[in-house]
Amino acid sequence: AGACGIQVAKACWGVVAKYLTNALSHPTNPKYQRIPQTNATYVSKVSCCGPGVDSVLARAGWQDDKGTAWILPPNFDQNAVRTVGEEVFAEVERLSEEIEKRAEQERGAGMEARARGVIDLRKSLQKLDAAERALERAYCERALEGARSTTVGKPTNAAPPACSQ
Repeated sequence: AGACGIQVAKACWGVVAKYLTNALSHPTNPKYQRIPQTNATYVSKVSCCGPGVDSVLARAGWQDDKGTAWILPPNFDQNAVRTVGEEVFAEVERLSEEIEKRAEQERGAGMEARARGVIDLRKSLQKLDAAERALERAYCERALEGARSTTVGKPTNAAPPACSQ
């Protein structure tokens, strides 16, 4: 993918593939034999991927017109464009597969993290439940002690209703 990210590289090579496809589909139309280097799509999606794109366009027969445009001569070698186009399509496919592979890995990692989170939550809930039971026992023990002591001079064995023995 070079210096640019994989998503950017895929977009870049997708545009280059479109340039090559258009040149082959419309070999006599001058519109498809010129790529202005100031064109918004070229600037935002193609030029950012660096000199590799320039060498690919040159191998397909495009000529750099003093940094202003890429020009494909009227009688260009369609086989050269086709061959380079196949390479570019293969690169787009490889990048697509790599993006999908990374997405799968991220989904798997996300699921593992969620599973660890669920396990941690269960452990925390178990600890909380144990602490709640310990507090309840301590409360009941105190309540029973208090019930056994003399209240207003009279002994009693009554415990709060929540504390069953």
